[in-house]
Amino acid sequence: MTNIFNVLLLGGTSDAIKLVKSIASLSHNHNIHLIYSIAGTVRKPKLDCTVIEGGFSQYADQYTPSSDDIQGQYTFGSDSQRGLAYFITQHQIHCILDCTHPYATQISHNAFEVSQALGVRYLGYHRPNWSASDQDRWIPAKNWPHAKELLSQFKRPFVTIGQSAVRDTESISENQFWLIRSAIAEPMVTARFKIVRDIGPFVLKNETALMQQHKIDVLVCKNSGGKAVDTKLQAARQLNIPVILLERPDYRPEIKQHFRDNLEALIEKIKQEVYRDTYDR
Repeated sequence: MTNIFNVLLLGGTSDAIKLVKSIASLSHNHNIHLIYSIAGTVRKPKLDCTVIEGGFSQYADQYTPSSDDIQGQYTFGSDSQRGLAYFITQHQIHCILDCTHPYATQISHNAFEVSQALGVRYLGYHRPNWSASDQDRWIPAKNWPHAKELLSQFKRPFVTIGQSAVRDTESISENQFWLIRSAIAEPMVTARFKIVRDIGPFVLKNETALMQQHKIDVLVCKNSGGKAVDTKLQAARQLNIPVILLERPDYRPEIKQHFRDNLEALIEKIKQEVYRDTYDR
């Protein structure tokens, strides 16, 4: 009987799509079954592998502790963890590849905790940070509350951090007007803010025109890295607009050591894992 190496890829990024294609090329020489997981709140990619959406909490009610739990009586603290544990055991997953967004800390935390409890291999990738050039005017912010403090000196910010800003429109001061972009929020216009719904990748000339049209005096964004949404930084540079840049969240050391910032290095590690699994059985 041919051994099958079952891989669960936690995706939702352009890097995850690249990883799917790389794993597909590995499958020519190794029997790999890839399952791609995505939240499904934005869009579902068309991939040549099994794709699931909606998160793992949907499987929580089906989870029951078993001998697969190497800690014996490990208690998972959330529906997402219990659902993920069920999915891993049900599909006999050998390796979790965490290629989620660098700011998706809860997903990474859950995946790491469950993988350790079940004795499943865990590998992760975060794309490198953006780096400022001499022409950039970046203002670092530790988190969203800190960014809001820094915003007080500006009048017309362009906020692109997602749902945090959408949920916080009551904090907009009387002398401000926020332009908020979100991938999932409903469009809305009021006296103090405008919400536009859009999904990257974005074109530089459109980003520049958008900032000029709304008389933007500061850009607020996360240090997401990658090329899909970096055109807003290029537009801010061209228009000499400062950028309040939210720093990346700090992962626990035991989780962080499993992550790489080089996609090619991660692919090589996957090859090693597949090879080891093939000859360890």
